[in-house]
Parts: sequence; structure tokens; C-alpha cells
Amino acid sequence: VNYKFETRLALGMNHFSNVLIYNGVDNVQTEMITKSKVRFSSLNSRISSYSLNNLNYPTLGTSQSFSISFTHTGESVDAQISNESSVKHSYTDSYWGILKYSRKQYFKLSKSFSLGYLVEGVFGIEPSMSSNAWFDMAPIFQPTLFSKTVFFDEFKSYNYIAFGIMPSWLITDKLELRAEAFGYFGDIFYNSRYSTRMSYAVSAALKYSLPFADLSVSYNRLGISESKKDFFIFNVGVMLFNPRGIIY
Repeated sequence: VNYKFETRLALGMNHFSNVLIYNGVDNVQTEMITKSKVRFSSLNSRISSYSLNNLNYPTLGTSQSFSISFTHTGESVDAQISNESSVKHSYTDSYWGILKYSRKQYFKLSKSFSLGYLVEGVFGIEPSMSSNAWFDMAPIFQPTLFSKTVFFDEFKSYNYIAFGIMPSWLITDKLELRAEAFGYFGDIFYNSRYSTRMSYAVSAALKYSLPFADLSVSYNRLGISESKKDFFIFNVGVMLFNPRGIIY
């Protein structure tokens, strides 16, 4: 088992823009353009352990981590209505902290069958920011390989719990069938300015081990709101991911 303690400091700046079209006075269509600039500094400390036998397709071992993060943002927002020359300017400072715990563990129940589980929880203080910045800075639940390549707001919250099970069957020495199912519950500790939400993610993959890499074909469904998203993915090799600017 490898144990690690890390402390990271992140500094950065994000830019956002948004166009809102609405019916104004005398039912005249009006356009409001908002542009925001967010400067952030974030300090994260994490203790973790790792003993999984494969980076992308484990069947045995444990990975867990506990982290605490403190973040400060300064957001300046300029808003202008299309038929007016004046620009409204505002500035907001926000400070918040995040606690996060995640554990993934796999058991070999037989020579050809393995079962894993995942639990993850986040508790934090919601910052006061514009909606674009709020979602961009929020912790995100990304349990599957595919979910780490996309961003959906429905899996972002400053407080959530999530769980999942991951069975796998070894058909031959090189061919493996894997399945994953996860449940996500956001805004569970308090109600944010956005609605409480529940969602899920499922995945099924057929993986073949080559001498130099893994080859896989997978089906992925993200049960988002009323419109579910389905994806078929073909992958060769090992998927590696860089950390985000703000690490939780």
C-alpha cells in the first residue's frame, strides 16, 4: 500500500460571459450581456492510500483519500443591456472550505469474479458567486472513466454523497466484462440556491488486454434530469487525467 500526503496551492483566473434575452418594456426583446472575471487562490491538503492492481480497470485493492480545501475568489461582473450605454459593475469576495472523503475497494470473490464498491462524500460552504462561476468552481462527481472526460452541471455540488458497485467477470485470461452503477445525491446537507438533485451513472465495458495496452468498448449512460444521455466509447491505451485548477 502506498501512502501519500500532499499540500497544493493553486492560483488562477477564469473568464465567463453570458447572454440573456428577455422581453422588456412594451414587450420589446432585450439582450443583457454579462462578463465576469474570477481570480482565485486555493490551498488543498490531502492524505491518501493506493493499492489498486490496475489504474483504469482494477479488480483488487483499495484507493481512498481525505482532503480539506480552503478557497478565496474575487469576482468582478460587468453587465450591460443592449439598448443602454451604461455598464453596471459589481465585485464580490468569497471564502469557503471543502471536506471530501472518497473510498474505492475491490474484492476477488473467485478466480474469475471481482466486486468493488465506491463511497464518496463532500461537505462545504457554498460561495457567493455568479451562476457560471458557481458551477465552474464546484466539486464534481466523476466515478467512471468516461465521466472524467465530460462536465455536467447535474453532478456538481458543494455538498453531496455518492455510492456505487462495480462487478467484473474474467471471461478468458485477456477478455473481461465490467459493469458499474452509481447513485448521486446533491445538496443533501442544506439547500443551495439551485434545486436539490439526484442522478445516476451506469457503464458496461468489454475490455481486452493487449501486450502493450488495453482495448475497450463501453456503453455509458448519465441519468441527467429528464433527458438521459447515452454514449458508446472505444478506447485503446491508458487514460490519464490532469488535475483541475482547484483541487478538492
